[in-house]
Amino acid sequence: MSPLSLSPAFQPLLTAWDAWLLTLLMAIAFPVFVYFRLYRRLRDAPADMATAARRRIYRVGVLAEWLLVAGLAFVAYRHHLSLVDLGQHLVHPRRILGVTVCLAAAFGILVAQNLWQLRRTAPEDLAVQLGRARKLFPNGRRELLAWALVSLTAGICEELLFRGWMLNFLGRATGSVWIGLALSSLLFGLAHTYQGAKGILATGLVGLVLGLVYIAVGSLVPGQILHALVDLVNGFIGASLLTRMRSLPNGAQGQGLPAV
Repeated sequence: MSPLSLSPAFQPLLTAWDAWLLTLLMAIAFPVFVYFRLYRRLRDAPADMATAARRRIYRVGVLAEWLLVAGLAFVAYRHHLSLVDLGQHLVHPRRILGVTVCLAAAFGILVAQNLWQLRRTAPEDLAVQLGRARKLFPNGRRELLAWALVSLTAGICEELLFRGWMLNFLGRATGSVWIGLALSSLLFGLAHTYQGAKGILATGLVGLVLGLVYIAVGSLVPGQILHALVDLVNGFIGASLLTRMRSLPNGAQGQGLPAV
């Protein structure tokens, strides 16, 4: 994919049953599975079972995303799609490196600002900062290592699925790269329904930014690195906030905790 264009290799796939099946699995089955089969179990789990439920989400989530990528690989093989068609390449290494460095620097500035604000946040208000995702954040060294794998998987797989595949496929189906960008970003947000309405909106906007990066650069690599970095840092920050919350007196820990 070159900047501001869609790969012509996707045009024949618009009448292919397996291409539409893959798209429907990503758009409907995957978010429904994550919410009802994974997240709700964690949300409703008693305190003594929360760790097991969280670790199950990590394991099953990683497996599910790689299975979808395997399905994508099958469709790509049947219809002669190359890695370049899907945006998984380093055809323009200098441009990719420059964009990646700029994105990482911008993200670093945002993280520094966020950490500065969090240091000024009262411990009793930390639960509000964590929101619905607090039960998902890792607890302990073992889970931090698992979270790193989750973040790496999300960076590679979700960019390949939602930008490399969905943006191109829906863009070809609608005849517009911008409609493909909007639809793929919306579906990316809905895939994170478990984060609530604000989470869907925030994730959809992140998907929009990552899609714009893909369109501008023609490669998934900068977005994959940024995506993995965002998830990794957010998980580690969330884990540190949970540690601060546990240091509160028992009565204060429960104040203002949102329902999840």
